[in-house]
Amino acid sequence: MKKFIQGKVMDYKFKKAGDGHKLTEEKAPPSLPPSQQATGRRPPSTSAQVAGQAALARLEQKDAKPRPVKSTHRDPSDSPGPSSGSGGGKTLCAQPNTPPTAQRSQEPRVEVLDVASCSVVVHMICPVCQHSVPYISLHSHLEQCLQEEYLQEPLTASVHMVHTLCQDQEVRKTCIDTLGKYLDNILSHPGEEKYTKIPCNNKSYKEKVECAQGATLFLEAIGFQQKLLPHKDAEQLFYVLPMEVAASSSHLEAHRELLTSAQPLKAKVDRNLQVFKPLSRATHFDLPKHFFNLTLEEIKKEQKQRSELAERESVLRTKVMRERDNLKMTLRHYRFALIRVRMPDGLIIQGVFRPMERVGELRTLISSALLHQDHTYSLSAIGKPLTDDMATLAAAGLVPSAMLNFSWDTSSGPPPQLLFLTSELLARVQEL
Repeated sequence: MKKFIQGKVMDYKFKKAGDGHKLTEEKAPPSLPPSQQATGRRPPSTSAQVAGQAALARLEQKDAKPRPVKSTHRDPSDSPGPSSGSGGGKTLCAQPNTPPTAQRSQEPRVEVLDVASCSVVVHMICPVCQHSVPYISLHSHLEQCLQEEYLQEPLTASVHMVHTLCQDQEVRKTCIDTLGKYLDNILSHPGEEKYTKIPCNNKSYKEKVECAQGATLFLEAIGFQQKLLPHKDAEQLFYVLPMEVAASSSHLEAHRELLTSAQPLKAKVDRNLQVFKPLSRATHFDLPKHFFNLTLEEIKKEQKQRSELAERESVLRTKVMRERDNLKMTLRHYRFALIRVRMPDGLIIQGVFRPMERVGELRTLISSALLHQDHTYSLSAIGKPLTDDMATLAAAGLVPSAMLNFSWDTSSGPPPQLLFLTSELLARVQEL
């Protein structure tokens, strides 16, 4: 009985599913009942066409009227309004006879000029020509200066190129060691010609010497010459040191000593001393992106230091150790510090420093700007006086930027009441 009922149920389901078809045949679309079949669309009546034309005429007449459109961009000339959003945006009027879509695409963009900010471009003093150049173009400027110096002093300029232009410390050290080894071999084996030849196609030479900027110029400066010499049934390019030059051991020793003892040229920070008359947001700093950018060498250092940090976190550390690690973290992320000092009359002095410069150098800059340099003063940050002139700016918590307060020391006499800065600085006061 159970099988009989199951058979009847299956028959009912098959009949309900519709006519059968083969798997190789295309399945025909399901047919709709006559009540649901689509019928041809009838054209609109005359009255409907008249009504449609009247509606289009009203829309065109409405679009022809200028409509005010509120821009989401602030106009620099508008005064900042309250935070409730009751106004402050510039109102732009739409052009007549312009569709709304075209109006939005052609709407002028209002550039926001934040007059309370101060864009800072870090400049450096070139150690070769002593000119002030932007930090982002310092490397190319140094390269050009050293190339010009090479025409006058080839040996000194080439050594400076190796030490200064090659920013990767490992590549620089490997190059200097390899060049020193070349000279040591010549000095240790006088008269042997094979040590005076350096194959230019050699893999070790390309990876250790040629990749460092200025290395080939150093070889040429001490007397090496490029020559094509027979090598393995073919000709190969060599750097060859003439035997009369190789015989002068005293000169080669002096060249090697100069190469190994030289130091990279260090560019000083251009203080870019400026004086501002504050407006509403004197403590706002608008620094360029390259102010915080890291070079490839610094990124490698950061990865190495992160690995060391993971190992140190597994060990208990004292407060001194944690402060030292925090200082290293600050130095790794910031290469410059922007310091502002607020004077008693409201003027603000601004200068650029390196994080490892001393507080005393900041005090020297401030003293050079004062009209009364014989009167003592103090600097404080958030109520905390800066008393240790030997402390670094990073250790004093002034990196990457800080606003300090200037106050006269009344113990040495009455403080000045009128002018505080030199007339030269007062003549170029800017609005902040």
